[in-house]
Amino acid sequence: MRQSRRLAMPTGPRRWTAREIRLLGTMTDRDVAMRLRRRRDAVRTQRIALGIPAFKPRPKFKFWSLKEIRLLGTMPDEELAARLKRPVNAVKGARFFHKIPAFNPKTRRWTPEEEKILGTLPDEEVARKLARGVSGVKARRMQLGIANPVLPAHYWQPEEEKLLGTAPDAEIAQQLNRTVLGVATRRRELGRLAFKAGAKPWSQGELRLLGTESDRVLARRFGRSISSVAAERRKRGIPRPNPKVRPYTAEEDRLMGTMPDAELAQKLGRTFIAVQARRAKLGRPPVNPERRVWTVQEDALLGKFADREVAARLKIDPRAVAAHRRKLGIAPLKPHAPTRRWTPEEEKLLGTMTDEQLAPRIKRTVNAVRNYRCELGIAAAPRPHHNAWKPEQLKLLGTAPDEQIARKMGLSAGTVSKHRAALGIPKPGQKALPWKREEDALLGTMPDAEVAKRIGRSLGAVMARRRQIGIARFGPPFRPWTREEDELLGTVPDKKLVRRLKRSYEAIAARRQKLGIPPCRPKLWRPEDDKILGSRPDAQVALLLGRTKVAVRQRRWDLGIPAWAGERRARLWNQTEIEMLGTRPDDQIARMLGRSVNSVKLKRQKLGVAQRFVDPDALTPQEIELLGTIPDDELAVKLGRTRKAIAYWRTKLNKPYLASKSRPWTDAEIQLLGKHPDAELAKRFGRTERAVWSKRVKLGLRQRVVRKWAPHEVEMLGRVPDAEIARLTGRTLISVEGKRRLLKLPPAGT
Repeated sequence: MRQSRRLAMPTGPRRWTAREIRLLGTMTDRDVAMRLRRRRDAVRTQRIALGIPAFKPRPKFKFWSLKEIRLLGTMPDEELAARLKRPVNAVKGARFFHKIPAFNPKTRRWTPEEEKILGTLPDEEVARKLARGVSGVKARRMQLGIANPVLPAHYWQPEEEKLLGTAPDAEIAQQLNRTVLGVATRRRELGRLAFKAGAKPWSQGELRLLGTESDRVLARRFGRSISSVAAERRKRGIPRPNPKVRPYTAEEDRLMGTMPDAELAQKLGRTFIAVQARRAKLGRPPVNPERRVWTVQEDALLGKFADREVAARLKIDPRAVAAHRRKLGIAPLKPHAPTRRWTPEEEKLLGTMTDEQLAPRIKRTVNAVRNYRCELGIAAAPRPHHNAWKPEQLKLLGTAPDEQIARKMGLSAGTVSKHRAALGIPKPGQKALPWKREEDALLGTMPDAEVAKRIGRSLGAVMARRRQIGIARFGPPFRPWTREEDELLGTVPDKKLVRRLKRSYEAIAARRQKLGIPPCRPKLWRPEDDKILGSRPDAQVALLLGRTKVAVRQRRWDLGIPAWAGERRARLWNQTEIEMLGTRPDDQIARMLGRSVNSVKLKRQKLGVAQRFVDPDALTPQEIELLGTIPDDELAVKLGRTRKAIAYWRTKLNKPYLASKSRPWTDAEIQLLGKHPDAELAKRFGRTERAVWSKRVKLGLRQRVVRKWAPHEVEMLGRVPDAEIARLTGRTLISVEGKRRLLKLPPAGT
């Protein structure tokens, strides 16, 4: 293939010369690669590395309009390409993408009247009536899913199936004009035995003995085959005898449940599992001598005393007491207190003090007070902020170690240390270096760590001094939290405070968690709120109830309430849109009409419209008839399709598979291997180039090296006919023509 196209082999990696670099960008990368005998990707990489633009930059992609798409398939691709000023390959690619068949004026389309006739008559008669081919009629009927009115030749009639097994298979096959194998196969599918002329009927005595002994013993006794005895036993539903299985007697069944299973199994000489399974099959409870039987006096204690106290008295497990009490339906001694309703007086106290202060006063939990307050939308009471640092406490800082002062004040050592450092008080026994004006001037002009490194102080001292003077830290301004903002946390959901406080949701949630304030739950839905849903638009309901539109819509969906009639505006289908259904794929119709693919599909299925468009990738009736007659690879080459496509359609249409038979190599063909190029030999032998190459490599033959042209041979080019030069020099005609064209010499006689 490469030699037929006169392409040279690329050389190995080498350095780029100045002459080669000057060629970059003057022609396409492919032409440069062929001229310099380099790889195309190496040329492109070197050009990009040197910043040289491509010879022909890729044109800007031109999108297809709806008007242009509608023209696909209405005329030949070449004519449409010239009309739209697009390449022919672009037109073909767009037509294949939209699954539009190629324009063929000879193609005769099926009319609705012709499709109605399909299936009413045999395909041959319909083909003669419509002046079409039988394969075309059959393919169209199968495409529309219409059953064949004529039953296949191998179809079994009920009358024929009744004859199976009544006579030998050969006789029935001759009578029904079928093969013996077909008759025997159908008889086995129906589960019928083969006919035997000498088969004797079964007597009542023989039938009573079936299942009492093994099939082999009975067959020897009856003078029958083992298979016939087994078949008759299975036909009458009699199980196979098992000498290991001993049936239970009436006396053994009466003993079930009267004693423990282990004791009864030992008494009857059976296994414990067998006795347990038999007792469970009879529906009798097990007997456990260690199981405690509750007396009337013990039952009277249940409910009068706590379960633990009853268990201690009876010396049993408290869980057994609780289980027996629940079984009798007796309530415990201390039942759970019923839910106490909120009184108007308690509701008036909500928000007047903190939840922690109100909870013990009204004898409720803190969570119950907080949840009910949030449910009513009552803001929390402001939390008192106590100033823990008094003047006498400030005097103690620096007089003793921080840990000792922290224990005396009831604070943590870290809190004492931070406050002391913030006030600029040194540790005990340490002399504080006074701050200079030059050092104070550096605070806030750069990060604290850099200031500490520059002036030789600790990072904590720098931070404390900056806070003491009131200088903001270096970087974006930080807005501290005010007391009013802290009081709003937990009173309403965090998302509602974002716009009000002009802070991010994450900052609000982090501040609330840092202060230990639980989140405020949203309001619960009341029956009055549910009645408004669906009576007006969701946006108006959200404004009335003080909720978001998403919450209102989700609540309406949970209750199964339809939306307001004004919001349910379905786009009606007009007659033009309905006529387009089925003419093209659903996704293409959806794009053309501006609807969703699901709505187009549901509307088409609701109207019972079948997809009438022709699949361009589908096989024609003539191509379908060829499936299975020749190997897939040969048929793919013949039809110009891929081997996978042929295999797919053959499997889909249930066509037989025909394996390709490799043609043996002759001695004459083997002698030519390596003497001529593989592509030339492939054309001469009628084989693939891959097969020629594989056979040559397998035999260890090398391809003949190209012979150099001698000076006297070059002088003959253009003066003597090419065929004569090929005969005189022993070269191929293709090599002579290639050499002459390479030297740009005209042929002889011109």
